[in-house]
Amino acid sequence: LATLLPAAGARLAPAGRVVGVTSMQLFVAAIGAGGRFASLARSGAWLFLFSTVQLAVHAGFLGLARRCLKLPKRELAIASNAAVGGPTTAASMATSKGWDDLVLPGLLVGILGYATGTFISIGLMKFLH
Repeated sequence: LATLLPAAGARLAPAGRVVGVTSMQLFVAAIGAGGRFASLARSGAWLFLFSTVQLAVHAGFLGLARRCLKLPKRELAIASNAAVGGPTTAASMATSKGWDDLVLPGLLVGILGYATGTFISIGLMKFLH
């Protein structure tokens, strides 16, 4: 429909942006609402250590990518956010920073990460069992 009537779609674009951003914020809030504090308190130290190592390795790869591929900081920031937080947080970050040209790439990289991560984790599960 948007392809057939681009003028009508252009008038709806600002409303679509508000609905999209609001939906992403509700999604992130719903994920956080499902957490259990007692469970986190029991395993918090190990989770913190694991996350620290994971983020240190991630930061090392970002630095290497910046040096070797000469990528701009804003593109690395969105790619990093998509890798760590997924497509919704990457799109939210790009929107909040005013980097409208990086919203779609952030979504796509995050979805690609979900797809490849799922495939790799299923393979690892079969290998480790």
